[in-house]
Amino acid sequence: MGGMDRPVRVLFVCLGNICRSP
Repeated sequence: MGGMDRPVRVLFVCLGNICRSP
């Protein structure tokens, strides 16, 4: 999608207790 959406998404996922990179 974008460059800023990559790190932001990973951070949110990590906070969710999954720590996965989509």
